[in-house]
Amino acid sequence: MVALALGLAASLQPAAAMPLFNIPSTSMMPTLQAGEVILAVPLTAPPQRGDIVVYTMDDQSWLGRVIAFAGESVELRHGQIFIDGTALPQTPLADAIEDGCPDFLQPDATCTFLRETMPDGRSYAIIDSLPDSMVDTMPAQRVPKGSVFIMADNRDNAVDSRLPQHGAVAVSAILGMVQNVVVSAHLGTGADRLAGFPEAR
Repeated sequence: MVALALGLAASLQPAAAMPLFNIPSTSMMPTLQAGEVILAVPLTAPPQRGDIVVYTMDDQSWLGRVIAFAGESVELRHGQIFIDGTALPQTPLADAIEDGCPDFLQPDATCTFLRETMPDGRSYAIIDSLPDSMVDTMPAQRVPKGSVFIMADNRDNAVDSRLPQHGAVAVSAILGMVQNVVVSAHLGTGADRLAGFPEAR
């Protein structure tokens, strides 16, 4: 197992006013980039599996993707997610995603893109940079009542529900769902990325 030093990689800084947030890290790459400003619209209905949400924890704002709901069992085996014992399929992408690779601190890290698919068919790209890292395996745990299990897309460089000190996120702590990239060095690509890179194969 590869040891991995984790910082507050998923935390956010509020932008000029709610509900705008500035992303300070690479934890949601390839979907969202450090330095981008996103719009997170307050929920009008319960979050859906696969939604990217902004939430509060420990007096900070955080960013991540909804993976599982209250009552469901979540397990990780070698980086693959199992919900109630059923694996979420992961398919390697043949082509690299342009500007999708972060700068890695670990000398043995690689930028491997995978397409992860939810039970309803919704899919998105994730990064696997360190095989069998410390966050790639997690015993099955049940999501508590009133909570959701959240993970970042840059799987080996993020703080999220996989870590005991972070844990599941109360639905009441969700500030909003990410709906738009407002400021970016990659103008015109926000909708495609938020849709999970539909053209990437």
